[in-house]
Amino acid sequence: MENTVDEYSVSAVVLNWNGLRFLEPCLSSLEKQTCPSLEIILVDNGSADGSVEHARRRHPRVRIIENKRNLGYGAG
Repeated sequence: MENTVDEYSVSAVVLNWNGLRFLEPCLSSLEKQTCPSLEIILVDNGSADGSVEHARRRHPRVRIIENKRNLGYGAG
């Protein structure tokens, strides 16, 4: 039996730390994907550049996980 994309739930996890300048092209691109069950998760590592506020304002379907400080790549 062959699996199809519709049988899967897919999550794209974006790890961020003060990467506001990269967020808009990244999140916009992910939102344009045609995978019907795509979940977009932004994990923010204590950014101080307005990244979280931008994502909330411009990308309301993105699930945001806020770490209070930069936990590094692995822990983030």
